[in-house]
Amino acid sequence: MMRRDDSGGLDAAQATLVHDPLVERYVAEASRLPQVRIIATGPDRSAPSIWTVIDAEPWAPGPRREVYEAELRALDAAAAGAGDFRLINVREYSDVPADQLVPQPAKIRFCR
Repeated sequence: MMRRDDSGGLDAAQATLVHDPLVERYVAEASRLPQVRIIATGPDRSAPSIWTVIDAEPWAPGPRREVYEAELRALDAAAAGAGDFRLINVREYSDVPADQLVPQPAKIRFCR
């Protein structure tokens, strides 16, 4: 199931043209990866804060590398200067539910 908030969780005064293409492109890229469970955006700062929760073998480099590559493709395609990307593996936090691993308030952009 995919849920998106096209507003980016920002009011009109906070939204910028640079942030929206970056978030949209990243969601399009990363949501294709089978290990990605949640993509959320946190409160806006000078760069968009994008949190990705994956379900993969703890500390395995392959699944993380695929997410990092999606981040780079999104930055390149959106011609964005920066993004504040955070990656969390749910299996490395076994005592915390996946939906509690992203900051509050957060806008869920993708959820599997």
